[in-house]
Amino acid sequence: TKSSHVYACIGLYHSVKDYSDLYQKIGSTCSCRLFISELFEDFTTLLSHFSKLDELRKLSLVLPENALFISEAMLEEKSASSSITSKDFTDLIVCLKSGSIESVRAKWNELLSQMQNCRYEDFQYLLNRTEDTIRKVQKECQPDNDHRLLPESLEQIRSLDEITQAFNKAFVLICSSYTQKKAEKYSDLAAKIKNIIQNEYHDNSLNSQLIADRIQMNNAYVGRLFKNSYGHSINDYINTCRIKEAMSLLKESARQCGTRFRESDCPISEIARQVGFSNIKYFFVLFKKFTGKTPAVYREDLHDLQT
Repeated sequence: TKSSHVYACIGLYHSVKDYSDLYQKIGSTCSCRLFISELFEDFTTLLSHFSKLDELRKLSLVLPENALFISEAMLEEKSASSSITSKDFTDLIVCLKSGSIESVRAKWNELLSQMQNCRYEDFQYLLNRTEDTIRKVQKECQPDNDHRLLPESLEQIRSLDEITQAFNKAFVLICSSYTQKKAEKYSDLAAKIKNIIQNEYHDNSLNSQLIADRIQMNNAYVGRLFKNSYGHSINDYINTCRIKEAMSLLKESARQCGTRFRESDCPISEIARQVGFSNIKYFFVLFKKFTGKTPAVYREDLHDLQT
């Protein structure tokens, strides 16, 4: 009988050796892969044996590439039920949306390793579900892109590498898209935090924890995000804003003093409180670290320059 490019050969054999000699002769002459059933005496089991061989043929993708003779017993090595669950596909989605191409490829390799041990129906179902999962996430990135990643029939696929290459193109596109979205989100969030600081640094209770609580995010996460965007911590930026404002106020007070300068006209401690410092000693330490001068010396120098 013949079905497409598949031929079924049925014969009567006197011995196992005759059977072995025949299929080895066919294999070497035709240079083709042979799926070999066990010898049997009950003719009513013919369809059962043929069905097993045909399933192995459909599983050619996951069989050893260089194996010329495939025994019916090889099907018994395949698992009757898959260990892959819905959680695995949820994990795949999470990996895709994380933007980490390494995580996505690792998850796909894990799925593929398990799929190779499945019977044909499970293998086909799991491969289709994997493709559908990838396409669903891809459509979120590119709404107009609804093309299949694989041919409709497994028999049109020549190797597992062909599947991996097709999926990998989608992985790269999806991860690039989500990496860009994440960068834009980080940038917007970092700018929001910076805006909060610039508007509220006068509040002496303002710190990274308070800001994180306000935007309902983890403090450590918010801190890393801000530092990656601007190169310094949230608290350092708060102090920078306060010190710069203090410098401006000291300059203004030096100008207003005219030729006669008196500390009592605008106490430095009052300026420290105005810009958000509740600890005056800490203000002095930071101010000198920032300018190289104490607040008093800084103002006196400005006053001397003006007079």
